[in-house]
Amino acid sequence: MCPAQTTTTTVPPAGPVTTTTTTSPPPTTTTVPVVVITYPNMLGSYEFAGTVTSDSCGFDVPGTFYTLHFQVTGQIGSGLTGTIGLAYDSAAGLLFSDDSWGLSTPVVYGPNPGCTHQYTVLVDSVYLPSSSHVEVINTCISTCTTELDGTV
Repeated sequence: MCPAQTTTTTVPPAGPVTTTTTTSPPPTTTTVPVVVITYPNMLGSYEFAGTVTSDSCGFDVPGTFYTLHFQVTGQIGSGLTGTIGLAYDSAAGLLFSDDSWGLSTPVVYGPNPGCTHQYTVLVDSVYLPSSSHVEVINTCISTCTTELDGTV
């Protein structure tokens, strides 16, 4: 007896065949570096000693020697608070990225009725002694400025 013959017929499915392969990228991790900024501790009492370089007020002649006391009484990061002068006028300031720093008062009413003054102390470096500059803006009838250069 002869073996039976088999015929195999493959029928394609109705319609086109679509194959979709999705590959997900592996998860990535980004490490953000931690930046720690440290600021020098500026709390303390300071004294500017210097001479008048210009005076549009007519109070002093260039070369007149002065000292000016100021304090840093508070510090948060690069922000500074303190006082300037013997009247302890409140002041605020900053430590700058180049290591210079300074304090400035708001406009303050002085001992003369109706007159105001404003002090600004700028110090070139946190490493003392350092060159420094003081500006005093006085306003009575008009506004004038006294500038001094010296050392803290």
